This record gives sequence, structure tokens and C-alpha cells, in this order.
Amino acid sequence: MTSSSLPIDTLYAEFKAAYPSHHLVIESDTGSGKSTRLPLWCAEADAQGKCPRVLVVEPRRVACLALAEYVQGLTDLKVGYAIRFDCTVSLDTQIAFVTPGIALRWLSGDMAGFGEFDTLMIDEFHERRWDTDLLLALLKHSDRHRLLLTSATLPGKVLCNYLTDNQNINAICLKAQGKRFHVELRYLAGESHHLPDIRGLEDRLFAALMQALQDTQGDILAFLPGKREIMAAIEKCRGPLRKLDEQISLLALHGGIGAEEQAQVLRVSSNRRVIFATNIAETSLTIPGITGVIDSGLERRTHQRNGRSVLSLSHISKASSEQRMGRAGRTQPGLCIRLWGRGAPLLASTPPELQREELVEPMLAAACAGAELAKLDFIDPLPAKSLEKASTKLMLIGALDLQGRVTSHGQRLFPLPIDTQFAHLISVMPNGDCLDLMIDLAAALTTPGPFYRLPKDEAERVNLLQWEPFGCDAYTLVKLLRCDDDEIPLVEINLRAIEEARRLAQQIRAALECPLLPKADLSDPLLRRNWAIAVMHALPELAFICRLKRDNALGNGMSEVLIGR
Repeated sequence: MTSSSLPIDTLYAEFKAAYPSHHLVIESDTGSGKSTRLPLWCAEADAQGKCPRVLVVEPRRVACLALAEYVQGLTDLKVGYAIRFDCTVSLDTQIAFVTPGIALRWLSGDMAGFGEFDTLMIDEFHERRWDTDLLLALLKHSDRHRLLLTSATLPGKVLCNYLTDNQNINAICLKAQGKRFHVELRYLAGESHHLPDIRGLEDRLFAALMQALQDTQGDILAFLPGKREIMAAIEKCRGPLRKLDEQISLLALHGGIGAEEQAQVLRVSSNRRVIFATNIAETSLTIPGITGVIDSGLERRTHQRNGRSVLSLSHISKASSEQRMGRAGRTQPGLCIRLWGRGAPLLASTPPELQREELVEPMLAAACAGAELAKLDFIDPLPAKSLEKASTKLMLIGALDLQGRVTSHGQRLFPLPIDTQFAHLISVMPNGDCLDLMIDLAAALTTPGPFYRLPKDEAERVNLLQWEPFGCDAYTLVKLLRCDDDEIPLVEINLRAIEEARRLAQQIRAALECPLLPKADLSDPLLRRNWAIAVMHALPELAFICRLKRDNALGNGMSEVLIGR
């Protein structure tokens, strides 16, 4: 054990006594040390002198990188990580931090060394992502590993009851109580019943920030729904804060930041900081020096619309709001300012993803692991309608056979690090040029964040139209990936997102063993027409035509879309 004491350390003796013969559920607050201590405890030598191998599943790439680096500094054991585009795990790695998607692919046979891990720890299980829920169900079904779950908000008893269904190993719940300092709570909405609202968010956030800077001494953590709102808030606050105090640093924390920016957020600073973050800062990462929290009460969350999972703006749950508030009281008394009303009717907890999303990807992942999704035992029963829709879709594209077993086509789709629908479209393109276009478009649409902002200046719009004469969003994205950065006629472009999409496109080509082709002439209208026809032939429900009596509405006989502003 390391010298500095953390709340989780009080569980050491109980943990070591129970670990050899029980599944374990650990309940403790964010920041208690469970993500760093527990893997080390699991990897300690047993009575026979063997050091068990430990696989830690972290919900986010940022956490995988940060935790692997931190834990490596605490031990002589080899620690590695595996995320999209980057893997340092080898057969002699003792502790590996991986994302859920990587763990599912390993479980399905993409890495033979996966079976050699003795313990699997699923961290931050209370987030209830579909991939961690599925991973746990598959591991429970296979009954080959010691399982360790951590949760900050989900009752451990529920998880223990779920894991104890098995006749061989019972599950035990251990709970660590960390020291919490008092956090003063303020609500800034005009009326008690007012829900979190995106309208006027920047102005309300700035007013709250002025209060927090005046009434606390440490760093401020502001929760916002996404990268777009983070960049807008930084732009809004930069000028006034510079006049107030030139030493205040404004930092962003979201899934798209680089390693150096991430390190800047996670290290102790001599300057006062304001950190604008998505809900990535709710769990997994401990940010030092926070004494003030400003909570917009908003997040971007997936749900089903017209049979597809979409990402949209949502109110957070009460459980999430408590998690966010707790960030202000870890080391000293703090302040939390909520930009909604005290009596706002928030949900008690965020519904699990398997209950609110389509089940196409979970069903294919389960089939590739040799299991039938409908027959797996989950904490919450899966919606019958969603199961039926997913099965129908996967059979239509040939990924599952009539018995629900994965086909060779489905096995080819699953390893691709993209949505199953995109994977299918790529796999059925009729020729090399259409395949090349589809790979680039799928990579662009899979990469989070806007690639560009349309110009407002008339001359810039003319330049853009000359560069992309079809006025096609899809072709614009493909061209952004294919041309040199200095050739792009757009003023506001996101080079980091474009570069990530280029890497993803390369990864897809490598996975499919696509030969390198000379890039097709994108000015050829016949190429664009043939590509569009190929897409419509593969998935007819993606084709929409204008309605005769409603200029802004398009339909396809099954659903309708409206043209956005």
C-alpha cells in the first residue's frame, strides 16, 4: 500500500479477506481512491506467490490514460492501457486499463491474452453504459473470472444480489465512507420549479462564476453539456476574467482534448483555475484544488428516435447532481451553484442505456461472443420491442442468421470501431471508389464534435461553393478528410476532429485490408450519383424525398424528417 491515506484504505483488510473467494462490489464516493488502490490490491502476490493479472474497464479514454500513468507511478508491476488507436498492453502486462469497447472485442476473441486475466474490474458501473452492462452479463454467463464492480451511486446490494445468482461464488458488498466537507448549495433560477435550460446559459454561467470566484478560494469546476458550450463559455468569460485577474487560467475538459491539456487539468496548479467540463468530470477523474462547482444541470444523452439511437440535450438526474456537488467538498468546505430551481422535477437516476437505446450493437456484440442477447441475464430486463427491432435489422443486413447466430458478415462488421449501420454500408459498397467514400464518411460521422462552422461572409460562402459545388454535407466531410489543411476554404475548422477522423478511416481500411486506391475525382457527378444509389440500395430507409405539400419535410414511407434551421 502507498503512504498517503485515502478513504478506500479502510477497506484493505476486509477486501483482502474476501477477494480470493468472492465477487466484490465496492461502494464509495468519487475521489475515494477506488480506481487506483483496488487494481493494486488485486495484483498483490497470493499465498503461492503468484501476482494475478488485472483488467480494469474504465468508461472513458481520458480516464484510461490518466489512471494507467498514475498507477504505474505507484508500482513496479507493468501497467498498460488500450484505447482506440493506442494499445500498450502485452502478455506481460500485470494491470491493464481498457475502455469497454476494447474489453468486448477481446472477449470475442480479438486478443487471446484476454482469458489470462484473473480479475476483471468494471469501474464506475453506476453509469450503466450498454457496453459495461453487456460485458458484466457475458462475464457472469461465462463464470471464468473473479469480478469486481465499483459504484458511487448505485446501491451495492442490488449488484450483489445479481452476481450471487450463481451457485459457485457469492458476492460481497464493501462500503467506504470518505470524509465530506460541507458544501453550501445555491440555486440561481427565478422560480423554484424551473428546470435546467440551455437558453441564456452563457450569461447565467458567468453570473454564477463571479459569485463563486468571490466566495471561494480554490479552483472552480463548471459542468456544461458539450464541447460547443464549453468553447462558447470560455470565449464569453476570457475578457472579463482577464481584467479581474490575469493569473486565472481557463481550461477545457472533454473527451476530445489532447494529453497535454488533460495533464494540465489533472495536476496541481499555483494559479487559480476555472475548468469547464462535460460530465466526464463527474466520475473517474479526480481534479485537485476544486472548491466551487457551477452546474448547468444539462448533459448530452442518447435515446431512441424513429428506431435509431440519437444524442440530444437532456436534464441530468438527481444522482448526477449530487455527484457534481460532491466535487466541491473533497478537501475543504465548498460552494455549489445550480443554474435551475430547487424544486425542479429531475429524474432520480439516469435510465440505463440498454433501456433507452436501440439494441443492434449490443445484440451483435453478444452474438460475436457466442451468446444470445435475449437469453443473457441482465440487472434490468431488456425491452422486448427493442430486442425484436434489433434482431430484424441484423437479419436484414445479413449479420445474424435465422437462428440468431452471427454470420461471417456479422463477424466482419463487429471489430470495426464504428456503428453497425456504417459498418454494413461499408461492407456492401459495389466498387472501390464507393467503398473509399463510405469509409471516409463513416469515420467523419463517427468522430464526435463539429468539423466546421459554415461561413457567414458572402465571399467565403462563394469560395465554399466553388470548392464543393454540389452543396453536399457528405461530400464536404469527405473533402475535409482528403485535402491538405491549407486548401480548406472554411475559416472555422476543427483540425483535431479532422485528424482523429483521418486516423479512424485508416484503422477501418487496415481492418478490412483495403488496397490503397488513387483518390477518385469528387467533381464527377456520376460518382456521387452511383454512391447515393448504392447507399439507398443497401439501406432503403435512409432515403428521404421531399413532400409535395410541405417544403421543409421529407419522408420515406416509414418516418419523416424536418430540415433544420
